[in-house]
Amino acid sequence: MKNRNFTILFLILLPFLAVSAPVAVGVLQGKALDQLTSIPIAGVKVTIENATGVTNEMGVFEVRDVPVGRQMAVLEKDGYKPQHVPVTIEENKTTNMTIELKFSTMSLPEALIVADKPRSAASSTVLNALDFDMRPRNSAQDMMRAIPGVIVAQHAGGGKAEQTFIRGFDCDHGTDIAGFVDGIPVNMPSHGHGQGYMDLHFVIPEAVKTIDVFKGTYFAELGDFATGGAVLFKTLDKLESNLVQVEIGSVTSNRAFAHSRELIMYQLPITNDKISSYVVAENIYSPSYFIRDQKFSRESVNSKTIFDLGNDQSLTLLLTAFNSHWNASGQIPERAVADGSITRYGSEDPTEGGHTNRENISLTYKKLAGSSKFEAQAYAFHYAFSLFSDFTFYRDDMVNGDEIHQTDDRKVVGLNLKQTYTSDKNKFTIGGMVRYDDIENRNNHVMAQQYLNTIAHSFIKETNVGVYVKDEYPLSPKWSAEVGLRFNYIYFNVTDLLPSDSIQQNYTGTNYQVQVAPKFNLIYTPSKEAKFFFNAGEGFHSNDARAEVQLTSDIKHRLPSAFAAEIGTQLHPFGPGTIISAALWGMELQNELVFNGDDGVTADNGTTRRIGLDAGIRSGLTKWLFADFDVNLSKNNLTKKLFGPILPKDNLIPLAPTFTSTGSLTFRFPEGWEGSLRYRYLGPRAAVETNAVITRGYTVVDANLFYKKNHYKIGVTMENLFNVNWNEAQFDTTSQLRGEAVPVEELNFTPGTPFAIKLIVGYKF
Repeated sequence: MKNRNFTILFLILLPFLAVSAPVAVGVLQGKALDQLTSIPIAGVKVTIENATGVTNEMGVFEVRDVPVGRQMAVLEKDGYKPQHVPVTIEENKTTNMTIELKFSTMSLPEALIVADKPRSAASSTVLNALDFDMRPRNSAQDMMRAIPGVIVAQHAGGGKAEQTFIRGFDCDHGTDIAGFVDGIPVNMPSHGHGQGYMDLHFVIPEAVKTIDVFKGTYFAELGDFATGGAVLFKTLDKLESNLVQVEIGSVTSNRAFAHSRELIMYQLPITNDKISSYVVAENIYSPSYFIRDQKFSRESVNSKTIFDLGNDQSLTLLLTAFNSHWNASGQIPERAVADGSITRYGSEDPTEGGHTNRENISLTYKKLAGSSKFEAQAYAFHYAFSLFSDFTFYRDDMVNGDEIHQTDDRKVVGLNLKQTYTSDKNKFTIGGMVRYDDIENRNNHVMAQQYLNTIAHSFIKETNVGVYVKDEYPLSPKWSAEVGLRFNYIYFNVTDLLPSDSIQQNYTGTNYQVQVAPKFNLIYTPSKEAKFFFNAGEGFHSNDARAEVQLTSDIKHRLPSAFAAEIGTQLHPFGPGTIISAALWGMELQNELVFNGDDGVTADNGTTRRIGLDAGIRSGLTKWLFADFDVNLSKNNLTKKLFGPILPKDNLIPLAPTFTSTGSLTFRFPEGWEGSLRYRYLGPRAAVETNAVITRGYTVVDANLFYKKNHYKIGVTMENLFNVNWNEAQFDTTSQLRGEAVPVEELNFTPGTPFAIKLIVGYKF
């Protein structure tokens, strides 16, 4: 009887004994990111067993008192697919994880708009995969056409870096727009063809995850060449699926076969869950649309491997290589087409062309420690460039012609460092960079690619150092500010291998230049539907070392500054599915010395002023239809002095764009059909200071249509849908053709593509 009573008492007390018994627990910490953009997501609910947490503005969460053992963490947020992630919790230890969330539907407007991350300027944005997924793209520069206010032009057979226009700047091949790929700088100072030469052709478009776009000089983390703007390419960290894709193109008015491309993207099957690695490779061959077979070829390989070192540490190894050859039909004078001696797609010099290659290696270490983040990147690359060009034909040499051969061979090493501290009151960043270029440049006079004599030959060693601090902090619930300061230092060392004579200047010498550049951004957010911005800052683009070492004036040790400011807004008048942006901006550019690689001489272009307006709208018209429209206006003038009056006459900046516009309609149906119709417009502009020669404006429309089902994708892209005659690149040039008595000054141009169609077939596995 006693035993029975004891048993009953034990059963009654058992639940209480179980509750009072200690339970082994641990802590789960992590971060939730948007899969398309890697942007932190706030408001994600994290549940594991009976414990919960919510991500903050930085996407960070912490869940305490989680029972030890194998558990299932559930992450949920409206608009995203729930994620169920297995995780092992250890007793009295903190387990860390980073999770990427996908959109719950393929609602195109939602995917495009919600992905935009907060900015400190109205004109800055981030483009993701959906922005350029359905547009014609043969290179990373083609992807830049998706950037509001950016126009690009090719004029040398497809292999040379494109000419870029942004905010009243003809950036040539990169002088006033900075480019980076996963932190590696793309621009090349003191280049054999043009200052800041930015060749993005080593980037494989399908490997790009996002493009961060900055306009103006307001950002402390950006240094050389970031005057008109900057583009920061970020490649994928991993592949969702493997892909094999084949493309075949035709220019129906000229040749049946004009393009082929093969692409493979492969996630390596590594069983270690601490390592993720993939390889992407492409091969392109294109005769193009010119009468002369361009024989353009490009082979590219990109690889990224990420090592999870534990304790919120990672190491990323990036390797890229590309090689390209091409023939070029070059720039042709309008009079040669008008008199019928050649057609629009003909050539005056059939021996133009080139070759280039670049190999990059980068190693990036990242560590999260509570509210701080440390990043260190070491990189190196080798680059080689060889270009045969002929702009003036027989103007300077009536016997042999004027063809030149420019080369650039360089080795570059660099280091980027950044430490960020985040608290409830502010986000403070301190960073720095150092870059060293070892360069050999040569410019030869040639005939049919055969050497005649040397025009320029130099060894250049250039060191660029930048250190910056930036503090982002709220002033009130509606006001916030971002204050930054950047110190820039560049050392130039030139050894000119040609002696001075009556027509040749020797550029041997050394120089250093410094700049302290303040940055200020003010943001006012009266409601979730509206933001207003005021931005101001000082920046610069460096000039060619051969010009800098010859300076003797009071600006000898000062980098040529660019002073800019803008006021703008971003509005969501109809909810998050529509965003309207506008920015009124102005810039003063200090005296700039430009080394003309084509002639081997230095030109003084004086001070300049640009004032403009950028405006645009992106809107989801329906669940399946999305529209975007952008217009960019600018007034560009030469001035007497910095912040001084405009020159009384001959005051226009040659080739500076004054009116550009882009827009598109994009649709995506759940059944698998998707497509877009897109236009770009570049208005007429002065080709010379006097406005005596004006370029031809153009409007070009592209279209595409795709069907995607399960593992398959098939589609067509159409460039220049209405087959208009348009001039892609245009220059005022004084040239002389064989048989002409005197040189003639007029527009010389490279024709844009006629109607072209491309078939694309892809298989995911």
